[in-house]
Amino acid sequence: MTAVMPDIRILNIPIIRNHFFKKRRKARDQNLFKLFLDLSPMAQQYYRKMEQRRLNLHHHVQKIVALSGIYGSDTVAEAMTDAFQFQAFSSEYIKGVTLKGSNLLLTFV
Repeated sequence: MTAVMPDIRILNIPIIRNHFFKKRRKARDQNLFKLFLDLSPMAQQYYRKMEQRRLNLHHHVQKIVALSGIYGSDTVAEAMTDAFQFQAFSSEYIKGVTLKGSNLLLTFV
């Protein structure tokens, strides 16, 4: 389903334009959050812990979802489980674990 753009004349009205873009951003954020929650059964708990410790939570969620696109959701889910065990709630830790795992695979192949 493609997004329907409103008539361009309507977007020239600042209040309507701002409302339209806020609505699009909210939908995009909800889709990103759903992708994050679908990564692992532990994802919601991981999100809550990041929420307590990170100021730029949305940025961390974006990075983790992007890592799942590159390395696969199984690899990121394993990294999330590992991170939860060590109380390391950030996208940097997830990235480090996934990169280390991919480097190990490359060295043994």
